[in-house]
Amino acid sequence: MTYEDALRMTNRETWSKLSEEGKVEVLQAVEDHIAAECGREARTVESKWLYTGDDGIELGRYQTGNQTIYVNASQLGEGSLYGDNPDKMVEAVLHEGRHAFQHDVAEGRVPYEDAETAQAWAKNLEPGGYVLFDENPRAYWDQPVEADARRFASDRLSQLRSERTAIAERDAAREAAREASGGAGRAPPGEASPRGTVTTTPAARLTPRGTPRGSRAWLRNGTAAACA
Repeated sequence: MTYEDALRMTNRETWSKLSEEGKVEVLQAVEDHIAAECGREARTVESKWLYTGDDGIELGRYQTGNQTIYVNASQLGEGSLYGDNPDKMVEAVLHEGRHAFQHDVAEGRVPYEDAETAQAWAKNLEPGGYVLFDENPRAYWDQPVEADARRFASDRLSQLRSERTAIAERDAAREAAREASGGAGRAPPGEASPRGTVTTTPAARLTPRGTPRGSRAWLRNGTAAACA
C-alpha cells in the first residue's frame, strides 16, 4: 500500500468501512513512510489489546524487545471511543514511531544533529531513567522522550492532514475531468468497496522494511529535516 493510498483511507468515511486488519495495514503504510523519511528501519505495526479503563485508554505502545508498535485493538472496532477517529490512531503510531527513532538515536544507529537532545534521550532511556505513568504522571508527561514524541506526532499529523487535503482535491479534479470527458473508470486508488475491502493500484504495495532514505531533504550529518 502506498502512502498516498493510506492517506486516502484515513478519511473518516472510508476508515469506518475498513476491517481491523485493513486499519492496521493503513497504519503500517504510514509507519513505513515516516521511517523512510527519518532514515530508520520501519517497525511492524500490530493490533493488541492494551489498557482500556474509565481512567484512560492506552492507544499505542512501542515494545523495544521485539521492536513492534502496538495499537489498541479495542479502539479499532465500531462503537469504540476512537474507532471512527483515524487521526487519533495515526497520531498514536506517529508517537510510538518517534520512540523507535529516539531509541535508534540513543543507541547510535541513526545520526541526529542536536547532540544535547540526543544525550538527553539516551539518559532518559537508560535503565531506571524512564518514568512510568503509574509512578509519577507529571514526571512521565514532562520527561524528554515523551515531550518530544508528543511534539513530533502533533506536528507530523498536521502535515499529514495537509497532504491528505491536497490528495483529495487532486482526486476530485481528476474525477471531474473524467466525467467531463464522458469516460468511465475504476474507483480511485485506495477507495474502499461497499464490503470494506480496498482497491489499490498495482504499484500500491507495502514498503519493505528499512526503506532507503530516498529523495527527502537531508541535513548535513544525515538526519532527515522532517525528523529534526
